[in-house]
Amino acid sequence: ESPAPAAASPEPAPAPVALPWPYRGRIRFTVTRGEGEQTTLVGQSTHTWQHDDATYTLQTLTETVGMAAVFRPAKVVQTSEGTLGAEGIVPQEFRVERMGQAAERARFDRTAMKVTLLSGERIRRELPLVAGSQDILSQIYQLGLTRAARIELMIATGKSYGRHVFETVG
Repeated sequence: ESPAPAAASPEPAPAPVALPWPYRGRIRFTVTRGEGEQTTLVGQSTHTWQHDDATYTLQTLTETVGMAAVFRPAKVVQTSEGTLGAEGIVPQEFRVERMGQAAERARFDRTAMKVTLLSGERIRRELPLVAGSQDILSQIYQLGLTRAARIELMIATGKSYGRHVFETVG
């Protein structure tokens, strides 16, 4: 991570855009530990999305299952909401819930060009918002819309906001 580039002028309101994926969907991943005969199922992560070509909601629920849930219960929900534009996903708010309790959030204010990181209702930091910024959940989907061999994104997690570089290597 490097320091954020200087903030840009306010972004124009995004125009509706057709995404190359269904209006609603769900993908479930299994979380395992070990390899081969020693592989043990410890959790699952379910990603859901919905959009109407103008707005979107992404959510992931990750939780332990089976014996792992008995000895080390965990449940994390991440939600990203925003609009869709010519550049793809334009987050407005990102929220994290742990074990049913609100945790951190990130608010993207494209009029004032700032991102606000919050812990509960307490403001942790306000930082200059860089055009094209994503949250930790939306960036997964934004990368899928990008055909560039190299992309730099400012990504907010709710706890931090920093520059990340992704390169296609094969």
